[in-house]
Amino acid sequence: MRGAMPGLLPIGRWVGDPKARAAEVALDWNKAALPATPGRSTSAMLAAAENGELGALIIAGVDPADLPDPAGALRALDRTPFIVSLELRAALSPTAPTWSSRSPRSRRSPARS
Repeated sequence: MRGAMPGLLPIGRWVGDPKARAAEVALDWNKAALPATPGRSTSAMLAAAENGELGALIIAGVDPADLPDPAGALRALDRTPFIVSLELRAALSPTAPTWSSRSPRSRRSPARS
């Protein structure tokens, strides 16, 4: 599992390509340089969040039940102080999980409660 393809820059450029980092992405982002190493995978981000190493997470297109360790993912979310969800499902379906509440039970659809 990979968190937002941590080895890729925008438009699928490999993070290890110096030309892509410097001439294309860093310039567009008005940065002098970008790291040459990939970011964290989904599993690594969740482990860091569960250990209190992350202050925020952005969640998009994932249900904890679909992850290798759903209970661990929920623990990680419970231990993350700030969570942003890019999901629209809650607006479209009243039974879809929502991530805005800090209550663990509210994160599960009624079928999983």
